[in-house]
Amino acid sequence: MKNTIWNDIDKFSPSKALAITTGSGLPRGQVSKDDSIDYFGIVKGHLEFIKPEYNFDVVPIIRKLVYSNPDISQAFKDIIQLANTGHEITFDNGVSKDDQIKMKEALDEASVNWCEGTAGLHGIINKMFAQCMIGGAISNEWVPNNSLTDLARIKFLNPENIRYMLKPGKIKYIPYQKLKNNIIGSGFKNRIIDGQYIKLNPTTFRYYALYSDTDLPYGIPPYLPSITPVSTQTRMLSNIDEIVSTMGILGWAEAKMDKPDALDGEDPEIYTARLNTILSDLKERMRENLRSGVSVGFKDDHEFEFKTTVKDASGMDSLWAHNEQQLASAIDFDSAFMGRSYNTSETMITILFTKMVSQLSNVQEVVEANLKYGLSLFFRLRGFNFKSIDVQFNKSTITDDLKYQQANEIKLRNLVLLYKMGTIDEFTFAKLSGFSEPFQNKPRVDISEIDSKSKSKEKEEKEKKKDKSERESKAKRKEGVVRRTKPITSE
Repeated sequence: MKNTIWNDIDKFSPSKALAITTGSGLPRGQVSKDDSIDYFGIVKGHLEFIKPEYNFDVVPIIRKLVYSNPDISQAFKDIIQLANTGHEITFDNGVSKDDQIKMKEALDEASVNWCEGTAGLHGIINKMFAQCMIGGAISNEWVPNNSLTDLARIKFLNPENIRYMLKPGKIKYIPYQKLKNNIIGSGFKNRIIDGQYIKLNPTTFRYYALYSDTDLPYGIPPYLPSITPVSTQTRMLSNIDEIVSTMGILGWAEAKMDKPDALDGEDPEIYTARLNTILSDLKERMRENLRSGVSVGFKDDHEFEFKTTVKDASGMDSLWAHNEQQLASAIDFDSAFMGRSYNTSETMITILFTKMVSQLSNVQEVVEANLKYGLSLFFRLRGFNFKSIDVQFNKSTITDDLKYQQANEIKLRNLVLLYKMGTIDEFTFAKLSGFSEPFQNKPRVDISEIDSKSKSKEKEEKEKKKDKSERESKAKRKEGVVRRTKPITSE
């Protein structure tokens, strides 16, 4: 029966196969093989760490570019500033208001000591965003104190030093940290592999990847494609510096003079040295003359000419613009946000802002997941009781809050209509409104009364606007009559 169902499983839907015999038609465990595992090495008895789709050594290069390259640095800082909009921490309805106040006060007091060099939780969140953009993942350890009564600190581990291993027969990846050296205490020996990898505790260590398309847990650095255009930009800057230092930004001056004859019996080496001295003196005098704006010389003895480079470098701006746009695409940060519009239309700006909001939301969700896990650990260590915790960032400053509130008003109006028609219940109403669950099972007042009050208020506002408009119209008509009936006088 088992073999028949399993061999002919494609003839049945999953629900039918499960209904025939629970468990007999389903495999026990994983059937597929992981593409990232070296099974030949496992057969030989040697386990290897899983390799990512990119070279780990590129992450320190990206980190340096974030600190030194103007374009990448601007994109990096703007993402953090726009994404860290402040946040709200909410708990399930079983947590009283007094307990919520105590929990948030405890968090504000404790988070200041969690990570040196940061401004409490806000600064810690900045680091989480920074890790996502540089290393492609959040990689940190929520470290409890020795008595397990509090959270002692948050340790940020470089994502490029995290390695994962998947043992035979297991379906879960095990995280390790690559150490710079193998000089550690004896208490860690049972957690060391090959003398340089330490096994991390999956309960306190968290790794959240920003982007990835395979089963590998490693995150892909979002600035990875910027390496090539940055390299091109560096060469272009080097060439420009060379041109400026050798010829000047506009061109260079050329001075010629008649070469003096050699003296009778003058040694050729002495003659050559004398000519070099004359040219050096002329060069220094020319520099002084150009600085003062005056150039003098003997007629028929000196010849001055200025060579310009502007015409020859006229195509430089288009080459530079092309490279800038390539770099902007590589870091997923449009050149319009860098102050280079390149004929960007008003419609395109709106599209870019919409894209930016979605991009920020994507990064925020990764940080929210990390915060929910860590803060839940902190509150439980402190002895607080709660069922669930949620962390949500406030709306981005680049969004139009008025349009958001107007859209939300229409949404709630539609939900009220669905609730009144019996299509949805209180729980669904709360979920669709953005809450985890309703505060109470029934509305505090009759919902029809709420709707009628809302309509009454709208009607009152319309009446006020109508009265105001009529008063203004009467005032204008009256003013026109006065002007027309004013007697005309002449000198």
